[in-house]
Amino acid sequence: MYQVKCDGYPLLDMRDEELILVNPKVKVEVNTVGEASFTIHRNHPYYDKLQKLKSVFEVRDDFGVIFRGRMTDDTLDFDNGKAVDLEGLMAFFNDSIVRPYDFPGDFVDNADYITATEHGNVIEFFLKWLIDNHNSQVVEFQRFKLGTVTVSDPNNYITRSDSGYSSTWDTLKSKLFDSGLGGYLCIRYEDDGNYIDYLSAFELTNTQTIEFGKNLLDIKTVTDASSTYTAIIPIGAENEVTAEDGTSSKIRLTISDIADGNITDDIIKTGDTLYSKKAVEQYGWIYAPISETTWNDVTTTEHLLSNGTKYLTGEAVMLSNTIEISAIDLHFNDEQIQSFRIYRNVLVKSIPHNHDSSYQLTKLDIDLLNPQSTKITVGNTQMSMTDQNNRQQSSNTQRIQETEKQIEENKTEVTELRNQLVLESTQIINTCNEIILGALEAYVETSNYEEFKETVEAQLKIMSDEITINFTNTIEQINNVDGDLQAKFTELYKYISFTADGITIGDGETGLTLSIDNDMISFAKNGQRFGWWDGVNFHTGNIMIDVNEKAQFGNFAYVPRSDGSLMFLKVR
Repeated sequence: MYQVKCDGYPLLDMRDEELILVNPKVKVEVNTVGEASFTIHRNHPYYDKLQKLKSVFEVRDDFGVIFRGRMTDDTLDFDNGKAVDLEGLMAFFNDSIVRPYDFPGDFVDNADYITATEHGNVIEFFLKWLIDNHNSQVVEFQRFKLGTVTVSDPNNYITRSDSGYSSTWDTLKSKLFDSGLGGYLCIRYEDDGNYIDYLSAFELTNTQTIEFGKNLLDIKTVTDASSTYTAIIPIGAENEVTAEDGTSSKIRLTISDIADGNITDDIIKTGDTLYSKKAVEQYGWIYAPISETTWNDVTTTEHLLSNGTKYLTGEAVMLSNTIEISAIDLHFNDEQIQSFRIYRNVLVKSIPHNHDSSYQLTKLDIDLLNPQSTKITVGNTQMSMTDQNNRQQSSNTQRIQETEKQIEENKTEVTELRNQLVLESTQIINTCNEIILGALEAYVETSNYEEFKETVEAQLKIMSDEITINFTNTIEQINNVDGDLQAKFTELYKYISFTADGITIGDGETGLTLSIDNDMISFAKNGQRFGWWDGVNFHTGNIMIDVNEKAQFGNFAYVPRSDGSLMFLKVR
């Protein structure tokens, strides 16, 4: 269940009919500040508590905060209903300015920077400097704390500079996550403040999966070739060169001085250019923009060649695949299931669409009053050339056909196994009932308690052995089913489940189950236990057969006397 608060005042809580918002929605996306919107009616008890730019709004579910933001504007309708737009807290970075700087030139004597170059991460130092600079210009509720930084440079060296007066947000974007460093700038909401993490990859995975036939509503895969390149000109740092006449000029570092030839089986160097032989044959010559292949902090040709090769063999020649998914958040059907979270991976399983992988959850569009309309966007995990896609598609098609054939071949076996399990569990219960009724009848006729005891013990022992034999045969049949198909036929587990408490036989449809553990064999109907054998006594309903002492019916029991006769008395 979602809740919305403004400076601690509850605006939305479905448990209170007065705390209602109209059309509340939240949209969070990686490397953006995020946004939210809603309409609040004039008769809302906290209508007057909303303050532009100052009030902090919070959206949370049962597992914690999913969004914090501030109000940027509102629109009054004819009835004084207020349509409110919010922007995420990272928009606070737009409130501060980064004065002209040169990095690392301005920091060569800084002790923390020196430590970062020797034993730490200069990118973490640079981010901390930007956050500290921002915090020094704003008030407490606009401030952030440095969180986890996993983005790094192979040489632990970057150069960044700006002669203008950019906002902190623009600097974070252009100098960090939108630069060659990449990564994800994430906000993390904690009780003691708002933390900024800078991650090279998502470290956590959503516990909830997205599965075809379970919570997947729609899926769309978008393949983008607009940023596909087959050749690049790597550009490095500026070097000052003095001519023979004494004049000096600045020249960019290139790879021209490196010998031409094959760098790898596919990447070829010629002059100042690197190109992919396979990609050129397939797409033709497409040069990447120089802005994409400029590394201002690279000062050696070897490092520049390495960066260029890595870029060209990676994202440059690949087609990016982004997957848009509409899925039901199962948390709203089962509170024990955690709702989806951005900045985490999510496992997507859909055999018809050929998806069975972990993807990065990069965008969430949440309708707070209609959770089944939640739209999830995952992507940036699959990069593939067209010919690779074709080969993969062919392989996948063949694999699907083989799986379908296996399914058809094993369908009869699985169905028979299911029917056998249901039949055996029913027979076990019927046999047990017959044993008890037969034993009681013999006891009434003969009044011979010892004979009654031996009959019950012997027949229950026989039943136990039969259960063991039948169950062993069933397990052998299950093991004969192909291992891969066992995973696909999860329906089998409706009839047999193994837990720390023991083994349960029976489906969830008939309501009849048999459970076996170290202590007893028990029988249940619709979750209510109606009989059990603990190895010594058998209990059913209000009847308890103690084969060593008595036969009890509710509050009364047949109890043998020392002389062998039988008495009937109230025992509780």
